[in-house]
Amino acid sequence: MTVHDGLVVEPFAGPGGLSEGLRLAGWQGRSLGIEHDHAACRTATGAGHWRVQADAARFPLGHLRGAVDGVAGGPPCPPWSTAGKRLGLLDQDAVLARADALATGRTPATVTWHDPRSPLCAEPMRYVHALRPRWVVLEQVPAVLPLWRHMARLLDALGYSTWTGVLSAEEYGVPQTRQRAVLTASLDTPVRRPAPTHQRFRKNTPPQLELLPRWRSWGEALGVTDRVIVSNYGTGGDPADRGERRFDEPAATITGKAGRNRVVQARRARGYDGALREPDEPSLAILGSDDNGDLRLGTATGDRPLTIREALQLQTFPAHYPLHGTREQQWTQVGNAVPPLLAAAVLRPLIHPARAAAAA
Repeated sequence: MTVHDGLVVEPFAGPGGLSEGLRLAGWQGRSLGIEHDHAACRTATGAGHWRVQADAARFPLGHLRGAVDGVAGGPPCPPWSTAGKRLGLLDQDAVLARADALATGRTPATVTWHDPRSPLCAEPMRYVHALRPRWVVLEQVPAVLPLWRHMARLLDALGYSTWTGVLSAEEYGVPQTRQRAVLTASLDTPVRRPAPTHQRFRKNTPPQLELLPRWRSWGEALGVTDRVIVSNYGTGGDPADRGERRFDEPAATITGKAGRNRVVQARRARGYDGALREPDEPSLAILGSDDNGDLRLGTATGDRPLTIREALQLQTFPAHYPLHGTREQQWTQVGNAVPPLLAAAVLRPLIHPARAAAAA
């Protein structure tokens, strides 16, 4: 199979972060996304992605065996996310045992879960056992890295070359410092950490004199030169200490609650280039969207919320990417998606194995 005639199966496909990443990486075959949420399915199909609304844990796979090039998925993260109760940590041993069973086609033991979503993280091993794909990509919050390492050992035993680690999105051109635990596996080429395209961001540290370009700032992404994003989350767990990112820095992680972040006028903002921007210097910014989802542009003033269209761009989706569902559902979709640029960096070496081998 090739990039032109292959099939990728995406369990837990959501609104299309990995699907868009496949497009950016040059995949020209088919991609079947399996997603239980109706609004996310409508969003993805509106963008031209193939979706089946179904429970990924119950979706039948036997009819697809022999036709699948790759499996790419991001199981739900709330059981492990620092934004939630992290009950997945209490389920971790049971999830590892479930992955062992699914990898060999055995029926997993019945478990009383602390979080009913926890077992979904083991589900990709059912897809690997049933479909025998040429390659696999999994992504989740950093706390899931021990599970990915365990699953990498299972894949090693099946003949895959594997890599696991935590990637920081700004090192791949994404204008935010989102971190994701990633597993990649391939039967066709040795896999390794995707090569960064940009420098790592370090707060209050100027870019280094390196060969790589510096990170991409949220101000560059949105056309803003005199603003600060004030986070909805407290730094270090202190609700009163709201994190701030200047226009010349990447944004913090875009979450489903990012609409509570504020974009405020910088009283005096000095960029890393040394230029001092005064607050009366206007900047063209995205102020929101009308009822049809079209962007409204104008000179931003004062204190305002981050808009969902801005959040889409900070996630590296196209600005006019279709969104369906209630506003809360739309924010959840945007916040939960993997940034397409990051996805493309991970996927590209797997869907072009000959090119990856030549570059090694």
